[in-house]
Amino acid sequence: MGTILVVEDNSEISNVTVTLLQNLGYRTALAETADDAFERLVRGEKADLVFTDIVMPGKMNGIELARSLRSRFPGLPVLLTTGYSAGAQQATQEGFPLLSKPYRPDLLAKAIRTLLVPSVETGG
Repeated sequence: MGTILVVEDNSEISNVTVTLLQNLGYRTALAETADDAFERLVRGEKADLVFTDIVMPGKMNGIELARSLRSRFPGLPVLLTTGYSAGAQQATQEGFPLLSKPYRPDLLAKAIRTLLVPSVETGG
């Protein structure tokens, strides 16, 4: 079904998310910081989608990661998540798909399917 790079610094959340995604049939990789995720992708690690928290330790947060990926890998879908309204507002203003925390498993699955399946209407 594809590989999802999960970017999450909270080990409890990342463990639940990775398990959920694997149960949905996805392969997963995990990065604890946005900086690590970006470097791994630049070095050639493959992912079909990046699912990242907005609030992250390190030099870049999730929105900065999404911007960098949009610039460097324009075809790579990025799904952002956060429990903070300020980050959510910024993400949606910049056109990034967002899933608010806490999210339900069915909404996560739907958001990922939407991003991974090309739209018939757009000819993709």
